[in-house]
Amino acid sequence: MKRIDYLTIILLLPSYFSFNGCFDEGNGYDTDLSGLKYKYIEQSANIETINPGDFIEMELQYWNDVDSLLFNSKEINTPFRMQVKPLSHQGGSFENALMIVNPGDRIKFTLPADSFYLKTLRKTLPKGVKKGTALTLDLKVIKKLQAEELEKEREIFVSQLKEKESEFIDNYVSENEIKVQPSFTGLYFIKIKEGNGKKAKPGCILSVHYVGKFLDETVFDSSYSRREPFDFELGALQVTDGWEEACKQMKEGDKVKLIIPSALAYGKEGYGDLIPPYCPLIFEIELIAVN
Repeated sequence: MKRIDYLTIILLLPSYFSFNGCFDEGNGYDTDLSGLKYKYIEQSANIETINPGDFIEMELQYWNDVDSLLFNSKEINTPFRMQVKPLSHQGGSFENALMIVNPGDRIKFTLPADSFYLKTLRKTLPKGVKKGTALTLDLKVIKKLQAEELEKEREIFVSQLKEKESEFIDNYVSENEIKVQPSFTGLYFIKIKEGNGKKAKPGCILSVHYVGKFLDETVFDSSYSRREPFDFELGALQVTDGWEEACKQMKEGDKVKLIIPSALAYGKEGYGDLIPPYCPLIFEIELIAVN
């Protein structure tokens, strides 16, 4: 199934470094006070400043030390955007590069691969990037996004998600050859394993293990990874309506797979940065104990 890109990419930006370039003879790069080595490819007449809290639209490519392209924002189907936040680490960083550009500017700069991945992106070094090597980056800021523009785009995006939700669910059901019919609320309840223990009833404390996924099978939460079951009181509104409806049908030892429409999950509002609006979810739930 084609991946559904719900999430935007968020990076960081400092609010306090001043810029003072000096020429670095031998390669045509300047060096700012943080140690960032850079050079302008294009400079616009735009003097609009970029401040913490702003959202910017940009183009970005970067290569490893043997000139293999690692990332190209032009290959993304949607505009590439980031939010301006505080500095992720001291010394010649991606954020320092953003501090010296205005909308319309394009620069090329180098960064230590270790700090870019581990401190800025907070990821491990990918295959093809060696510890201690440098990356070459090409960055162009297209524009700074205004609050009114963002709110209008968000309204359109949320409306599209609402309209597409049923289609997303139907496609998932068809592609995975699911024969179970949904309940009148839209919940798909698929039995994976039959248990033989006590039946769950309102007022009981249920102990469960679970995995939560998006329709593209990306895991966003798992009690198994924490190695600790999740306990809640059935009927006390401590979980979503989809969980309540499903768990009332379960007994100790049961393991089920659920397809939960957003109306039975996090609805129009979503859940912070984790769950987008009108997002259907997949849960596998294993009922360990009924107390």
